[in-house]
Amino acid sequence: MMFILKKNKNLNHLIGGFFIEKSLYLWYNLNNFKKRVLIMNRGEKAKKYFLDGYACAQSVVLAFNDILDISEDDLKKISIPFGGGLSRLRLTCGCVSGMAIVIGLLFSDNTSSNDNKAYVYSLVQNITKRFNDEYNTLSCEELLKKANLKVEIAGK
Repeated sequence: MMFILKKNKNLNHLIGGFFIEKSLYLWYNLNNFKKRVLIMNRGEKAKKYFLDGYACAQSVVLAFNDILDISEDDLKKISIPFGGGLSRLRLTCGCVSGMAIVIGLLFSDNTSSNDNKAYVYSLVQNITKRFNDEYNTLSCEELLKKANLKVEIAGK
């Protein structure tokens, strides 16, 4: 399957490459966040990680490892279960889950504050809406089918 993915034109979309570069750049600029992050080439970084064998969610998270306050090894461990639409169950796209992890790591204030939860949730909802608007689904299974790739679901 990896060989097929390497040759597939939709690879950047499947691992969030173009979408992350385009959407997060707009997202940061439109909302004037306190944290300024250079988004350029995050998609290419994610693509490289994916082609090196990391899961989709891991690839997205690792593309931001230089600005996250957590070790690369811990990022790999945290994000691995989200690959393949949650451990190859083909549910929510691992790229979307990876984006949510990055947003949580960047914007959570580490408290149980309802205001901070609402803020982080709204950021995830915003970026998820943009992804859904672009691809008409959040489903790993549907994205793979749209890319004409074989869909293997864990346990089936």
